[in-house]
Amino acid sequence: MKRFLCILFLLVGTVYSTEKPKSVIAIDLGWSTEGLSNEGYGFGLSLEQELFSFMSIKLRHGVVETYKNRVGNRVDSFIYVFLLAYNPFNKGLEGPSLALGYGYDNVLVSDHDSGETKYNFLINFIDTYVSYKFILAERFLLEPYVEFLWPMADVNRLKTGIAMDTTYVNIIGLNLGFVF
Repeated sequence: MKRFLCILFLLVGTVYSTEKPKSVIAIDLGWSTEGLSNEGYGFGLSLEQELFSFMSIKLRHGVVETYKNRVGNRVDSFIYVFLLAYNPFNKGLEGPSLALGYGYDNVLVSDHDSGETKYNFLINFIDTYVSYKFILAERFLLEPYVEFLWPMADVNRLKTGIAMDTTYVNIIGLNLGFVF
């Protein structure tokens, strides 16, 4: 699946690239804040390719590992997201951006002491994403964002994944990266 998405990303970027193709690769710190707020840690990556001056595609991947005392388990979440982003001012990768997409969270729950896997399941979700991209010195990206993940699964099961207390996840994050 990952290979297919990477090949699709490169193919679409090559076919629809503009005169001056623009792409972004960034470290996604939103997963770090999600991990810290849930008694753990996290990290992530983000890739974005401009298709037109008003539209781009974005691939995101995050890993969050938490030790949830209320559940008594170690919970690992591997999140994959595909977004279609819209720039209302036709500025390409710069300025405000609204995105909508689909993703899934592969949740792996294991015993805190022995490390033995108790269960593993997928949570599908709809992703809504609002951001503002600042491009500094034509090469560096700073992108604060707010994101809502709306899970499409059983709420009781979600309480062990990244959505511990609610039926949605609100992530406030920051992307730091390079434009090429």
